[in-house]
Amino acid sequence: MPKRKQDSDDVDDGASSSSEVSLVDVSFDFFDPNPNVDYHAIKRLLGQLFQRDAEGLNMHELTDLILGQPTVGTTIKTDGIQSDPFALLTVLNMHLHHQNASIKAIANYLLATTASHDQAFHATLQQLFSQSDAHVGLVLCERLVNMPVQVIPPMYTMLADEVKWALADVRRSFPPSRFFLTVSGSGGAV
Repeated sequence: MPKRKQDSDDVDDGASSSSEVSLVDVSFDFFDPNPNVDYHAIKRLLGQLFQRDAEGLNMHELTDLILGQPTVGTTIKTDGIQSDPFALLTVLNMHLHHQNASIKAIANYLLATTASHDQAFHATLQQLFSQSDAHVGLVLCERLVNMPVQVIPPMYTMLADEVKWALADVRRSFPPSRFFLTVSGSGGAV
């Protein structure tokens, strides 16, 4: 990532400016969410994603759900599997986990948020959340602010492959009629 070097002249009098740019070479490694080491970092990323609303959305239970399906989802790390992730992309089946406190809270949050802004979308969400056979995939995507956005497209490609593999293993998790809601931070949109 480009980083401006500070000359001693800049520090001394502040009058001159340097335009030298140095690059930091960083290798990004993609890993499945690791229940043994990623709990706190994923919970922080989710807190960053939902910001001031995170407190009412049961981040503990949401983190446990994510870590409970370690073969669906991807984290990005720079210092091996034992390091903290800098980005997360995963999907949760809201129908399969509809009794979980965090999924209930997120569904209520989405309904409350859309009620006053977009009536058509709100009505669609109400219909999807009230159906017993509707499977909605909640896609959660968050990265640290200084994580390059270019890492996200490969993560979506990996997620699509992981969902295909999950379909092959457990057909009931994501039946043919499915919908995806994306919650994305760091410049993304709901």
